[in-house]
Amino acid sequence: MTYARTPEQKARYAAAARRRRADPAYKAARAERRRQHRLTPEGRAALIEAERRYRTSPHGRRVRDACNRRWRYGVTGPAYEALLIAQSGLCAACDLPMKAPEVDHDHETNEARELLCGPCNRTAGQSGDNVTRLRAVADYLERHAA
Repeated sequence: MTYARTPEQKARYAAAARRRRADPAYKAARAERRRQHRLTPEGRAALIEAERRYRTSPHGRRVRDACNRRWRYGVTGPAYEALLIAQSGLCAACDLPMKAPEVDHDHETNEARELLCGPCNRTAGQSGDNVTRLRAVADYLERHAA
């Protein structure tokens, strides 16, 4: 592949690339080449590896988490950021800094409430959002505190 060295060459190469991408025959041939490559064992392995690298990358995780928050709880990116800023990065239950904030939600309506740290969110979820049960557990722990 030849690389453009001057602005005129860059413009000429970019224009040619735009023309190729706009050509339906070129698009169809390129799509077929890509499809055929994906069907080979080497192509399939390369595709799986590329997907794994993306999913485990910091960017891939952020994108996946944002999509899950929006799909599950209806919390968009700006709403999530607003919650995080409003809480100063602290858990709404224990007031400790959160490494990976989790959206707490009502299990009946699926409506988002606030952001909690992982342990607090799991505790609330495991109790079934039952305040009486949580108080009983707290009393138990106080009775057996060392």
